[in-house]
Amino acid sequence: MEKRTALIIPYRGRSECDLRNLRCLVSHYGALFGVLVVEFDDHQRLDRAALPANCDYCFLKSEGEDEIIERVQFFVAGFEVYRQQKDYFIFNENSVVCSRMEMRANLVKCVEYDMVSSFESYIDLNESDSDRLIRGESLRTEGYFPRPRRSRCSEYFTLTKGAFRTLAEQRVFPACSEKVEALAGLRIFDSPGSALSLFRG
Repeated sequence: MEKRTALIIPYRGRSECDLRNLRCLVSHYGALFGVLVVEFDDHQRLDRAALPANCDYCFLKSEGEDEIIERVQFFVAGFEVYRQQKDYFIFNENSVVCSRMEMRANLVKCVEYDMVSSFESYIDLNESDSDRLIRGESLRTEGYFPRPRRSRCSEYFTLTKGAFRTLAEQRVFPACSEKVEALAGLRIFDSPGSALSLFRG
């Protein structure tokens, strides 16, 4: 399933921290999946040469439209790049780092379900622990209080090609979880997992 999966990352960078997080994500996930970075901004800021060679890249010009409309455009663009090659899609919108076990568990659920929601909880790392994770060092998370996910369709979630096509055609994806849930026949599994989120400044 991993070979048939694409991970898509939106990018609107404003700092070296943003770029460092992006490189970490591409390196972390690129060993398992095809990775696409979609830069969405008023002009291209990201130097393609600054990214690892094992990822794809595209730029979409932001017209300053409503944030929900821009998100729909971003997701549709990601789907178009891989629609002929991949059967499963992971969207990582918020510098999320999770274990291979959690990723695979979500993918396996896509055999029975059309979509696996965002993880149940997240730990937002502080700057120093985020630096440790990026350097590949061990870190302790006992002092953190995990927060609940922001919605079922945000931060990090997984879905099949068929579900992706349905949501993209409806132009509600992923505007809000209520609209997604209202689509007839869409089977959604709520992920009980947890993940780390890199410091973003």
